Amino acid sequence: MKVTIQKAKSKNMKTLLLLGIKFTMQSTFYQIHSKKLGIEIITPSEAEQDEIDKIIFDELVIGFYRQESKKILLQIINKYDVDGVILGCTELPLVLNQKDTKIRLLDTVELHVEATLNHYLSIQ
Repeated sequence: MKVTIQKAKSKNMKTLLLLGIKFTMQSTFYQIHSKKLGIEIITPSEAEQDEIDKIIFDELVIGFYRQESKKILLQIINKYDVDGVILGCTELPLVLNQKDTKIRLLDTVELHVEATLNHYLSIQ
C-alpha cells in the first residue's frame, strides 16, 4: 500500500479511485496513509462496490472474465474525476490495463514486485 501511494505522490496525483474486493474498498488503510501525503482516496458507490466484488469473485478468481465486465469496470472508473485508479486486487490487472483508459492505473502487484526487486538489488 505504501509503495502505491508513494508512486502516486511521485506522479503528482491528488485524487485516486480505489478498486478491489469490497473489504479493501471499505477499509481505511489506504486513506490513512495517503492523507499524510496529501492524497485523497475515494471509493465507488455501494452498488458499484457490489458489482466489482461480484466480477472479482464470480469471474476473475476462477480465471475468466466477460467483455461486459471490463466495460462495467471502465464505466465505473470513468464516472469519477480522479488522477488515477488503484487496482487494489491482484486479479484486476487480468481484465484492465493501461491501454484501456487514459486515467493512470496503479497496478499494486506490479508496483510491489518492482519495489521488491529494487530492494533486493540494492542489498547485493
